[in-house]
Amino acid sequence: MLDINLFSSYIQKQKQDKILFKYIFISLVIIIFIGILYTIWYHNKINKLENNIEKINSSLSSNDTKLRLIEIDRKRKKLNSLDKYYNLVSDVDNQMENINKINTNIIYSINSSIPNSIYFNSMNISNNIVEIQGISNDKISLAQFQERLNEKAEFSNIYINSIIKNTPINNYTFILTLKIEGDNNDIK
Repeated sequence: MLDINLFSSYIQKQKQDKILFKYIFISLVIIIFIGILYTIWYHNKINKLENNIEKINSSLSSNDTKLRLIEIDRKRKKLNSLDKYYNLVSDVDNQMENINKINTNIIYSINSSIPNSIYFNSMNISNNIVEIQGISNDKISLAQFQERLNEKAEFSNIYINSIIKNTPINNYTFILTLKIEGDNNDIK
């Protein structure tokens, strides 16, 4: 026959409570252990960071580093002054590029106007004024030369300063002056 135990429900409940208590206790122990491990790890990491900061600070405060920083600062100042000089030189260079220059087109234009019987002794160019000293076999060639230069748009104020006849050689020495118009870089 079966025995009926009226206290069995209480006994079963106590066993279940003990098992539940064991699970809760083990969970709490694991959580506390993980918390302790995390705290140790975090504290270790903080100590390593503090040690690194101390090493960096000691390296920054060393005399060698200070000397390097002074040298870098000196070089930076020198570089800044060199940059200023470079900018000044660059501005002067640009201004020199923009100054009126006699280019090959001017020389070609004068050369293409010369008749066969005219020879140059010298040509002086300054401040947009060209002075040509030369020899001509006759006055007609000299007049043709002056007229051809007058036809060019880049020249103005073309006049012959002097004509001297060389009797033994039978030719003429002349000085011709002309002015270059406009910006020489625009002349085609």
